[in-house]
Amino acid sequence: KSSASAMATSTYVPETDLEKKVLAVIADYRKNNGAEKKKLKPLAIFTKIQLGFPKFRKGFNSVRSLFDSSTKGKTMTVKEFEGALLKAGVKIEKKDAELVFEGLDVDKNKELSFKEFLVYIAIGHLSQTFSSFKEVEKSKEAFEAALKLFMAFDKSSIGVVSTSEMLVLLKGIGGGEDPKGELAKSRMSELDPNGDGYVTFIEFLHAFEGWVGVDDDEADAGEETEVLEVSLARPSISTEKKKLPMHKRKSSSVHFNK
Repeated sequence: KSSASAMATSTYVPETDLEKKVLAVIADYRKNNGAEKKKLKPLAIFTKIQLGFPKFRKGFNSVRSLFDSSTKGKTMTVKEFEGALLKAGVKIEKKDAELVFEGLDVDKNKELSFKEFLVYIAIGHLSQTFSSFKEVEKSKEAFEAALKLFMAFDKSSIGVVSTSEMLVLLKGIGGGEDPKGELAKSRMSELDPNGDGYVTFIEFLHAFEGWVGVDDDEADAGEETEVLEVSLARPSISTEKKKLPMHKRKSSSVHFNK
C-alpha cells in the first residue's frame, strides 16, 4: 500500500457514534487475534470463506424471525427496533437506540431493512455489547468471517478502506479480466453506496450479506425468488427467476474470477 493511499484513508472521520464503535471493535479484534502481524490475502481468505456461504445464509436468516415478529411491515421503525432488542434481552437506552438506528440506516430512509438490522446483530456480537442469544449463536461464524475478510482488504489497518484502494485490490484479484479497472469500479455502488470515497465495515457487511444470498424480502416457499450469480471482478449480475422451495434455495455464488 502506498503512503499516499494510507494517508488518504487515515483522514477518514466517522460520521456516527456507531461507526466510531465499529472502528474500536475492529482495532480490538485485530489486536486480540494477532491479525496485525499477519499478511491477510483477500483472494485466499475469500476462497475459503465462500465454502461456508450456504451455512452463513442459514445462520443469517435465523435472525429473520426476530425481525419479522417485531415489525408490522417489511421495514423496521426506531420504536420497533427498540422492541426487537427487548425481545432478545438487549437493554438499551432510548437515546442510544436512536443513535444506533441512525448509524445502521445505510440508505437514510429512517427505516431499517432486514439486512440493516442484521448488521446491528453482527456488531453487537463482535463488540460483545449484549449477551448471546440463539440467533447470534447460529450466525456468529458468519459475522466473524465477514470481519476477517474486511480486515484482509484493510491493508492500512485503519478500520476503513478507501475506494481507490478497494479498486486496486479488486483489479488485482480480477487479473486480466479487467485491465482498466472499469468493471471493478461498478462494484463500488454496492460497497460505497453513499459515495463518500470510503468502504466502512457497516457498508461491507451489508454487501457481504447479499453475496451470501440474504435478501431484505424473503419470499415464502414456492414463490418466486432470485438466484444471483455475482462477480466481484465484473459487474454483470445474471438474475434468473425460479420457483424454488425454501429448502432448495441456494446462496448467491460470488467469485473474484469468472
